[in-house]
Amino acid sequence: MYQPESQRASGVARRFNSSVQDVGPVNQGVLRAATNASVQTQAAQRRQTERTRRVDGTGTGIIGTQKRRREATRVNLPEYETMFRVEERYWWYRGMRRIARAFAPELFLLPASARVLDAGCGTGANLAHVAGRDGGPRGFGADLSFEALLFCRRRGLPRFVQGTLERLPLRDATFDAVTCHDALVCVPDDGAALRELARVAKPGAALYVTAAAFDAFKGEQDRASHGLRRYTAGEMAAKVEAAGFRVSRTSYANFFLALPIFVVRRVRDLLVRGRPTAEARSEFHFTPGLLNGPLTALLGLEAALIERLRFPLGVTLLLRASKPAASDG
Repeated sequence: MYQPESQRASGVARRFNSSVQDVGPVNQGVLRAATNASVQTQAAQRRQTERTRRVDGTGTGIIGTQKRRREATRVNLPEYETMFRVEERYWWYRGMRRIARAFAPELFLLPASARVLDAGCGTGANLAHVAGRDGGPRGFGADLSFEALLFCRRRGLPRFVQGTLERLPLRDATFDAVTCHDALVCVPDDGAALRELARVAKPGAALYVTAAAFDAFKGEQDRASHGLRRYTAGEMAAKVEAAGFRVSRTSYANFFLALPIFVVRRVRDLLVRGRPTAEARSEFHFTPGLLNGPLTALLGLEAALIERLRFPLGVTLLLRASKPAASDG
């Protein structure tokens, strides 16, 4: 399914760089480097490997470098295909989208003139649900993985850039809202990543973050997604505040399933002991199909409750914040 990078990177890069002009209007100078990439020599491309590209919120297409593509390892590569295939129907994704609507409803009320960034967008499903509605905001994705951005393209998303969250190739004060779904756990310097989210957010912009919670729930899922850490609400809130946001609310999700998930992960740890990290598999392969409906309904119940209460425990952490307006000092 996946060709070696040496066989596909140059061809894929040519296809995407040459099609940047076809996915929407581009402001003069915004994507000059990308739109000219199809006629550059390989030597010129190598010279650009370390170049930082700053893109404003009107850019479209994939921006990146060959070196970044080789080093993109946020998720084991076969997992992207699985994620893309199941994100619309798998209980965890469906339930978490319901919870997002209940916990941060302002994201789904943004006008068409607004710009929203999904930092660490993966294959693009969450961004599509925020920005894909009629009259919805303009959505932009950023991810370290070139493979993930290929799936964004397949999903029909026109605007995305490749880059690390610690150094986003985006201009200051560009976005009216920023989301970051389960990506900070994979970033070596999460404090730098949060400062970057604050930098590209406009004054008054909303921030919505989800992340894996509590070390007790670690399992093979963390290894498959290359997760480096899990958070408590207090830890995440402190980091977000230090980056320049004001936290308005935190909670946990997957509250009702916390104990079953803990038990299942401990059993799986025993079964896969010694398996190399490169062969770790996510839990998408594990949940029986007959449970998909009931588990989706259970997270739907959490979504209804989370509008009015805060769950004190759960497998997933939720945080809502905003960047202070200039008048707030």
